[in-house]
Amino acid sequence: MKTRLSRALFLIGAAASFATAQTASWDTSGNGMLSGTYYFRHVIWIVGDNSGNLGDAASLYGTIAFTPATGTYTINAQLFWNGGTSTTPTNFTANGTYSISASGYGFMSNALANNVVAADFGVSGLTEMVFGLVSRQGIFVGSSTENQYGYNDLFIAAPVGTTQATAATLNGNYSMMELGNPQGEGLYALDALFTFNSNGAGSLTSLNGSGYIGLNGASAVTQNIGNMKYTFQNGAGSIPFSSTGTLIAGTHYIYISPDGNFIFGGSPQDWDMFVGVRTGSGTPNFNGLYYQAGLDLDLSDLVDGNTTPDSYYGSLKTLSGGNMLGHQRILSVFNSGSYDFTYNDSFSFNTNGTSDDSYFAQHYVYSSDGAIRIGIGQDPYLGINVGLQAPSFTPSGVFLDPTGITNSASTALFTTSLAPGELVTIYGSGLSGVSDFTTPGFPTIMDGVQVKVNGIFAPIQLVSSGFITFMVPYEVTGDVVSIQVINKNTPSNTITAFLGLTAPGVFTIPAGGIGDAYARKTADFSVINSANPANVGDTIFVGLTGLGAVNPSIPDGAPGPSTTFSQATNEIDVFFNDAAGGYTQATTTFVGLTPTIIGLYQMNFPVPTGVASGPAYLEISGPDSYNSEATMQIGSSGSVSAARSVRPHTRRPPLRNKMTGKGALRKFPTTHAKPLTHTLE
Repeated sequence: MKTRLSRALFLIGAAASFATAQTASWDTSGNGMLSGTYYFRHVIWIVGDNSGNLGDAASLYGTIAFTPATGTYTINAQLFWNGGTSTTPTNFTANGTYSISASGYGFMSNALANNVVAADFGVSGLTEMVFGLVSRQGIFVGSSTENQYGYNDLFIAAPVGTTQATAATLNGNYSMMELGNPQGEGLYALDALFTFNSNGAGSLTSLNGSGYIGLNGASAVTQNIGNMKYTFQNGAGSIPFSSTGTLIAGTHYIYISPDGNFIFGGSPQDWDMFVGVRTGSGTPNFNGLYYQAGLDLDLSDLVDGNTTPDSYYGSLKTLSGGNMLGHQRILSVFNSGSYDFTYNDSFSFNTNGTSDDSYFAQHYVYSSDGAIRIGIGQDPYLGINVGLQAPSFTPSGVFLDPTGITNSASTALFTTSLAPGELVTIYGSGLSGVSDFTTPGFPTIMDGVQVKVNGIFAPIQLVSSGFITFMVPYEVTGDVVSIQVINKNTPSNTITAFLGLTAPGVFTIPAGGIGDAYARKTADFSVINSANPANVGDTIFVGLTGLGAVNPSIPDGAPGPSTTFSQATNEIDVFFNDAAGGYTQATTTFVGLTPTIIGLYQMNFPVPTGVASGPAYLEISGPDSYNSEATMQIGSSGSVSAARSVRPHTRRPPLRNKMTGKGALRKFPTTHAKPLTHTLE
């Protein structure tokens, strides 16, 4: 930071917001990343009551043909719909639109929801969207996280390729993960991991599975199938499993990427989804930026008859030392809306090249080249996750990396929404002819460099050839943020992101978002670290960015007021997630701009009773965001019995509230209920 932090303790203010009419459109220069014919499967689960049981469910599968020049698609598929008038799949055709940015991040109209959900709720002209990303392999994964109709979904599409897949394309050792909810109740929900070998000539051998079924609890269920046949026709495959399988039953359609490394699909008469990967030997080269999506079911409260589904899309990036940063845009109908979950995680490989993650309670399997990772949940957290390596980009001239938008404190990834007043660092090449880290203040032009955000010149903190740090103007409004750099009258490409209310990021020591928070004790302003831990009752100052609008409002690039202090208008909460497994909420005494400092927010709060000693995650929650990256060293912990009364939406699915979506209290239609084909043994 370029200036010293104030020693003042802060109390304070009311609430306000401000907006300026603007227009910013989503970048569609990546539409060509979806071109031609793809096989796809789209599964939707519509929650019907406050216990998380489904009120309806459907699957849509077949081909989708994309036309980049017009940003339109055509679907020719089969629909299996629990709430429909037929108990067998029916023909389904639809047209829609899509918008994909240069990074592969974008959205498409949701043909399934715009028909099924619209019919369920009697809504005409529904315009739901699937948000997601196109990977290096050309595979699109996404979810409709912004819906308000009480549903979760997962959409996957893979290109057919110039030559249609045949039995020979499915060749080698595979791991396949399935998630299902055949009766719409947590008791019968299941996930399972299957392994098999395909000889590329229509035979599968050594096909065995293991997984969890809701009513079986933590007792794993196995299904040993052995050998069986498969067929391919018109580029898609079919595997005829037994009709009485424990974990997987009946014919399943299979779609495969042109290189044979990724498979996905499901039953033509169910709303399940499976994903799979061709595996190799040794440690995979899991490295770089990945795009992800998934669908989960939390059964931890199944004893009381409750399940909590969620779905998400986002990104993750590996770092040195087996660390990673991640983002998921999550929707659970038991929240007031979708939110950005930014987190750090770690990974290490088992001897067979797989990995296990206690953070998300998932087991991961990788392709031999490390470009694909799939995950399966472990009881009571069922789910599937798909991670696919991001595309790479070739810079030219003044160039902004379309994936290079980060929170300057937390390094949150580009799929995370931005917020007014946030310090943002963008990466690229040729952005400046000099490196300037010393110019005082936050001017809107620095060494001939300007940054335009929705057409507004943003205050700049520093410039260099490879990156620039600036402040998102407070008056930026709308859903989309467009960013462009002008270097001595030469403009860069324009990149886009979504705008939210908040995007909290905690400054850390060392910088980057992983490690101890930049935090001080207000009593003596000493830095908190392992040699000087915070104790219960100590009042703490934490420096951060991304808390959004403030009141009183201030001009862009101005320091925080030192008389009438500016308070964040959004509700911001603080939780400690400690090594003992507890979540303890702290009570803030001030949340707002640091007086006399430009671009810095701060939070003041006493360390609450009950936080366990040692490093604890400092978790920051806003109305549309949750950050779980930085840690704080805690010394004397006080009484543990007073802690863990709060479980916010963090590493496991979120706090269960009553449904706020329009699908509340619907019932799974008994006249079209799916029979239980997964016979329990």
